[in-house]
Amino acid sequence: MKRPVRYLYCLILLLLLAACVPATTPATDAPTASAAVETRTVTDLRGNSVEIPVDPQRIIVVDYNAVEELLALGITPAGILYDADTHLADQLVDVPVIGIDGAPTLEMVVQIKPDLIIAQEWWIDDAVYEQLRQIAPTVMIDRQNFRDWKQYLRNMGELVGRTEQAEQLLADYDAHVTQVHDAIGEATLADTVVTVFLGYNDMLRIWVDSFCNVMLDDVGLRIPQTQRDLLPAGEERIDNLSLEQIPLLDADVLFTIVPEATWNVEFFTTLESNPLFQQLPAVQAGKYYQVDAPWNEGSVISAHLVLDALQEYLAPDAAGTTTETTTATTTISETRTITHALGELTVPATPLRLVSLNTDLTDSLVALGTIPVGIITFTGDDFEGYEYLADDLKAVAIVGQSDAPNLEQILLLKPDLIIGRDDNVEIYDTLSAIAPTALIIDQHGDTRGWLRQVAHTINQAAAGEARIAAYDEKVAAAAAILQPQLGNETVVFLRIRPDSIRAYNGYRHGGPLLYNDLGLNSPALVQDLPVDEQSVDLSLETVADLTDADHIFLPDQTENDESAPLFASPLWQMLPAVQNDHVYTAARDIWTNAGVIAAEHEIEAVLAALAP
Repeated sequence: MKRPVRYLYCLILLLLLAACVPATTPATDAPTASAAVETRTVTDLRGNSVEIPVDPQRIIVVDYNAVEELLALGITPAGILYDADTHLADQLVDVPVIGIDGAPTLEMVVQIKPDLIIAQEWWIDDAVYEQLRQIAPTVMIDRQNFRDWKQYLRNMGELVGRTEQAEQLLADYDAHVTQVHDAIGEATLADTVVTVFLGYNDMLRIWVDSFCNVMLDDVGLRIPQTQRDLLPAGEERIDNLSLEQIPLLDADVLFTIVPEATWNVEFFTTLESNPLFQQLPAVQAGKYYQVDAPWNEGSVISAHLVLDALQEYLAPDAAGTTTETTTATTTISETRTITHALGELTVPATPLRLVSLNTDLTDSLVALGTIPVGIITFTGDDFEGYEYLADDLKAVAIVGQSDAPNLEQILLLKPDLIIGRDDNVEIYDTLSAIAPTALIIDQHGDTRGWLRQVAHTINQAAAGEARIAAYDEKVAAAAAILQPQLGNETVVFLRIRPDSIRAYNGYRHGGPLLYNDLGLNSPALVQDLPVDEQSVDLSLETVADLTDADHIFLPDQTENDESAPLFASPLWQMLPAVQNDHVYTAARDIWTNAGVIAAEHEIEAVLAALAP
């Protein structure tokens, strides 16, 4: 992020300078390497072979970060693009500015008589590149992302004949990392989550996998997992976040990059007065800091400045450590910090009044002996989806349906913990205003995954593992009966939907138990599913593809009218499983729920059907 504030002044200056420079020297008269100058050949980013001096003396740089790399390597450029960062300005006082982004002034480049031009393709187009090549050896360098600054420094060292110096710079950086790590201390590092953001126009931008994140990672600091999960593939940051998404900034320490004093002042005034921002833990704890341009992008000089800032803001004050620790112990004695889908969260150590917003979560809670005070159901007014748990949940309040929790009813229950799935993220802020809200990442058909996540959330990890061990014993016992009896026979679970007949693989809905746990064989159409698909849809015309299915399980929803066309179809009636009376129905709720109690009911149903 460079400084637009001086752009106009630089443009005027360049125009005045250009007017005073003689006309462009013809390419044939361009400075060439003397016979006495030792050269070597390199291949640049465009695949061009370029003969360059082994020890270049007059380097023009058409890339901001290369300027910093050269300065760190002990080389002052002969010319640069406009607007050196303030932390480099003192070293560049006498260096001429030869252009603005994408537009180096060729007359000035010629006048400098460079023996090497280093360019980066973000800043110049093909036409300018070819013009520069006519003036002096021009190397187009790679700069795909800012995170790889260490490799780029090595590349620059190799290009300009300073390989040993580059390695020494990186060794010095590593020593600085160790110093800062030790100064902050393992305890603080383990307990500290950091967010780095910038206000750009009227939006927020969060740094997730960019330049400053290298220093955070090297020192041992973490960013919220939510930010990593939201980062688009191949990107370094999350862009275009509105003020409504301020909660994504949540962390123990908050750094905002302010490249210059006048940067986006109006936006930051609006941001810092926003109630959502003021409620962030880092802001309330006084751990919200403004940092400057080197955090944005750079090389080893900037990296040291970031490390200095981390030590300044995070290194514990030995005089105050004891007091702070004592206070914290008193405050959090009945709470604990967990990790959920949106990062870290403080929850009751022993929650007593839980609300569950997902059927798989509710099953797991009941399996751990914890009965919630409120649950959602499929309809919002009866126990559909929980028939097999009706006795356990008879005194539990229904607080809406799966896709529309009733927030007023949840509020009235006064929960001390709300557990939902990551698809509740849109109402997360509202839920969190009622009670601490843990969102569990969708485990799909992974029964053990659901149970472990819930056990972790309610501080019953040991009980969760014991419950899983008991389930594994039941699975092993059932598999020992079923596998020898069925041999190579295949089994499939189907759901009759309004517009299709759906068969599932080992991803969800019956498949995880049948194929993953019990080790039974699936028909070809299930086996042939791509790894990224969980089901295949059949029509009345393609149901014949199930001819190699020896046993078919159907949930009892097939008693409704949606199943009538299927059962009347001649193709269905000709299936071997139908003709051999190997079609079995079972309670829909247990086949569509991934909880451990539902899975155990599935085992009983499969044994009853296949090994009576």
